[in-house]
Amino acid sequence: MLHSLYIINKAGGLIYQQDLSPAAPKLSSNDHLRLGSTFHSMHAIAALAAPTRSGGIDSLETASFRLQCLQTPTGIKFFITAALGTPDLDVALQTVYELYVDYVLKVRGSRGEDAGLALTSSCRRPEPLLRAGDAHPLQPLQHRAQELRGQVQPRERAASAADQQRHRRVLLSRDDGRLRRQHGLLFFVDS
Repeated sequence: MLHSLYIINKAGGLIYQQDLSPAAPKLSSNDHLRLGSTFHSMHAIAALAAPTRSGGIDSLETASFRLQCLQTPTGIKFFITAALGTPDLDVALQTVYELYVDYVLKVRGSRGEDAGLALTSSCRRPEPLLRAGDAHPLQPLQHRAQELRGQVQPRERAASAADQQRHRRVLLSRDDGRLRRQHGLLFFVDS
């Protein structure tokens, strides 16, 4: 069972946090900020203290929970806290990372290396990266993990009206073979 998801920028600031189950500890927003920056510091110290070249903390296990971390090439860290024995945390983190990239680059738009700031740039709370479904809040994530392992066939997603409109804009602008910004979204237009 997954408890909480955290996304931390390369400076140690908390970009995003979401409790994924009722079993997650009830922390204040300041506690979440402290937890994110403390993990960032521990991750950096572990990378420096390792006798061989290390990327920092990948996994941390206590008597009551497990923490799994994924660090991206840009320095953004994703970590999930989960109950002991929860399988496929690395696959879950990779899937969350793919959702994050899709959200930041396609929905919000991005500028330079501060793409993660797009999640916190608006005054209102950003939309959850993971949505609660009818059966289980992580059902899409679990299905994606099964797809990656080859246990089930990928789901086909019906294109929404917004997806169809976005696709039409790309087709209409297919003339110069460069990146083009339209309606706040970046598109690569191949020639």
